[in-house]
Amino acid sequence: MAHTHELPQTMKALVLKSTSEPPTVEIVPTPRPTIGSAVVRILAANVVSYMKNIYNGKRNYAFPTPIIPGTSAIARVAAIGPDATKLQIGDLVFLDSLVRSRDEPSDAFLAAINQGGTSGSAKLMRDVFRDWAYAEYCLAPLENLTRIDERRITGAPDSGGLGLTVQDLAYISALLVPYGGLKDIQLRAGQTVIVCPATGPFGGAAVIVALAMGARVIAMGRNKDTLARLKKVVPHAERVHTVSITGDMQADCTELKKHGEIDAYFDIGPPEAQGSTHIHSAILALRHGGRVSLMGGYLQDVPIPHRVIMRRNLRLYGKWMYERSDVADIFKLLETGMLKLGAQAGADLVGEYPLEQWKEAWDAPWENALMGQYVLIKPYGFLERKDKMSILFEFLKAKLNPPADTRPSFANKTVLMTGANTGVGYEAALKFVQQGAERVILGVRSLQKGEDARARIQEAVGPQKGHEAATIDVWELDMLSYPSIQAFASRADKEIQRLDYAILNAGVVSASYAPSDYGWEKTLQVNTLSTTLLALLLLPQMRQRASDKATGFTPVLELVSSGNSYYYTSLKDNGQGHLQTYNEVKNFDAWTTYSVLKVFLEFAKRGLASLAGTHEGHPAGATPIPDVFVISVCPGPTRSELAREQTAWWARIAVKVLSTLLQRSTEEGSRSYVSGVMQGLDGHGGFWQHDKLREPAPLLLGDKDGKLQAKIWAEIVGALEKDVPEVGELVKG
Repeated sequence: MAHTHELPQTMKALVLKSTSEPPTVEIVPTPRPTIGSAVVRILAANVVSYMKNIYNGKRNYAFPTPIIPGTSAIARVAAIGPDATKLQIGDLVFLDSLVRSRDEPSDAFLAAINQGGTSGSAKLMRDVFRDWAYAEYCLAPLENLTRIDERRITGAPDSGGLGLTVQDLAYISALLVPYGGLKDIQLRAGQTVIVCPATGPFGGAAVIVALAMGARVIAMGRNKDTLARLKKVVPHAERVHTVSITGDMQADCTELKKHGEIDAYFDIGPPEAQGSTHIHSAILALRHGGRVSLMGGYLQDVPIPHRVIMRRNLRLYGKWMYERSDVADIFKLLETGMLKLGAQAGADLVGEYPLEQWKEAWDAPWENALMGQYVLIKPYGFLERKDKMSILFEFLKAKLNPPADTRPSFANKTVLMTGANTGVGYEAALKFVQQGAERVILGVRSLQKGEDARARIQEAVGPQKGHEAATIDVWELDMLSYPSIQAFASRADKEIQRLDYAILNAGVVSASYAPSDYGWEKTLQVNTLSTTLLALLLLPQMRQRASDKATGFTPVLELVSSGNSYYYTSLKDNGQGHLQTYNEVKNFDAWTTYSVLKVFLEFAKRGLASLAGTHEGHPAGATPIPDVFVISVCPGPTRSELAREQTAWWARIAVKVLSTLLQRSTEEGSRSYVSGVMQGLDGHGGFWQHDKLREPAPLLLGDKDGKLQAKIWAEIVGALEKDVPEVGELVKG
């Protein structure tokens, strides 16, 4: 059977119904893998320079409609068909847009762009692989997915990696086209090749590829300034010479020959270059036995110097795109470090756009069509998207499948719970008391509300249920005040002999932007910064006073996070850092901000987990056991008072109705808090939701070299240290 790994029922996609009307972002069914295919989650999809003229009909390309447009992309495998033997769920892959028939390779088409020139290719596109990469998910043939060695390619340079990003990798699609032509004419190291025109997107890419193959390059173009820029930004510039196209065929040929014997000529002129003199000039400059690769997009016949070709034994090769094997080969070239990407290759990412900004994305490369410039569409963004029905379906599914009501014993254990006077926090505190906890501390902002919560818990449990000895303490904790947080942690240090479980549940969703006393938006302050500070202050106590290690018990620090963190593949950065960016008023949106800050909390969790220490004296060769297990949990869509700051009457009514119909009860949500602390070593650093440990959120999963982790953790620590200097010592472990 197919492995479908939590594919949603629906997804967001850009749908084109006709070339006579613009595409629209819609909610469509998520594809499912079949034999010979896989479903991938699109991280970054390319935009070709003439994309808008494809889908407005000006290029007159043939393709079926309706269709989900797109081209090549960098993606992550989300589900695989039953016959997949190499690809695994979670693999980072290159999605190739050149689709070929398995039983007739000449039946080939460019996915979602052109159905090809045969009835077989048209059938394959129409009936099987019609939709492509401008969607959150894409169904693709297994052959079109090339696994990327993340350790080597995206890993940190000091660990043997190349340090490339997903955005950097997306540019390889531009390099593949000229690589197919240059490999076809067997260009070898030490040879000289003319590339013309060399200043456009594909011509510039050809220069980069030829240099990576070890060749010397003569770059021809009409614009001297652009040629000068090319020579300045490409790697191995000492092997690059430039020649301007003047329109004087013989003069240009003479200039070419000044650079010595020329072995090959690579032509990739656009339709607009029809009739240019450069083709004659370049062919006339070739040595005896030279080769020509014709990859240009000319729409009419091109005259050639027949007699010279015949007398010099010149060989002309026509090449459309590249072969399947070329994709694997170019990645090998990349892995060796010979082929450069990113700034080292002169590549310039001029824009990244969500699906909703498809028009801006299609206009951008049209206006920035120089060598190395490229544009990306990133479909997998946050749920501020328009797929409200998808959200409702996910909520309903979660409501109908609540977490299991596990009932482990917490006898002789001390539990600390913040945000415990109401909602999920209250229900979790009640469960810990019901299940035998010796002592439960309720961290609350209002002591009166905390006392009310204690009374309700005592009444619910009752002396007849055998919990007479349970101690319930109510401690004041204001998560908007660093002194209050410090005092709370200091009290814990003095009054708790052994802290077994700390569940940091306090959180808020602000209806409008409001800064804290420390200059941070209140949601960011409470949900990320203050929670991290409290965790940092409690962690040393938990490590120092961990139960006797001989018993095998390890304390647990549990952070309450959100599954919304899984909707992000990128974060905004205005140049001052991610936290400062989302601290700006213009970037504030109640639920978006709340969700982004839970992403930050996931990175904070990793930072905290790295400070959890290691048990001393564990057997040699055994997996090290931390002094404290650090885990994050999500109760799922649950009725709570997170939105208590909503002031509009209609908003309160809407929240109430939706909560009743589509959200779990607070008791059901609290079950995840209880089961989360029982995950042991497997859960350390992990995320617990829907009764299972989930793979890390996309942003964390893709951060193989830890660059983003280090950056966000440093921002959080720096923000705290500014007002609480002792944080600097705490993070030293």
